[in-house]
Amino acid sequence: MGQNLQSGRQLRPVDLAREHGLSTQAVRNYEEAGILPAAGRTPHGYRTYTSLHAGALRAFLALVPGHSHRTATSIMRAVNQGTVDEAFRLIDESHAQLLDDRRTLQAVESALRGL
Repeated sequence: MGQNLQSGRQLRPVDLAREHGLSTQAVRNYEEAGILPAAGRTPHGYRTYTSLHAGALRAFLALVPGHSHRTATSIMRAVNQGTVDEAFRLIDESHAQLLDDRRTLQAVESALRGL
């Protein structure tokens, strides 16, 4: 399967789904939500994906654990709309929030040790 993603061939939704441990419905939902770029279509209307879509899906799945599903979705939408500065702003904002959260947890931990 990894060979298909590297070869530049067109991928079916099931190919993309299997490679990432998802359902085909999840892949379609991610496209509809703007997480993935719009898919190409065959003459019969079937979706086709490429290595660009596979890369976008990998990026999204990597962003989720650190930034939340909602923020990762916003980042990917910005990238897919060509507003890269907005994507960077969202990442910066998320990093700042994570830093604030870490500082809060450290303060709580320190206060608990003092008890």
